[in-house]
Amino acid sequence: TNIKELFPIQIFSQKELYALTGNPQKLLELIDSQLDKSKWLANRNSLIEQWLADRATARQLSNAIAEEQNTTAQLKQITNRIDLVER
Repeated sequence: TNIKELFPIQIFSQKELYALTGNPQKLLELIDSQLDKSKWLANRNSLIEQWLADRATARQLSNAIAEEQNTTAQLKQITNRIDLVER
């Protein structure tokens, strides 16, 4: 493995640092250049979409559970009525 790939660093002189702090946009561009921003954004959007899909599935499951509980309660009421009529 290449050390420069493991530890990517840049060394700046005081004059270069002063120039960078004078223009915040240049500093942001330097930071952004250290990572693949488009890949990061695509990954972020993919994760957001997956999270939204998971939340929709959770809502569907929650609704299904609530519906099952209502159906079970109705079944119990009907069973109780049948038992009452049979007595």
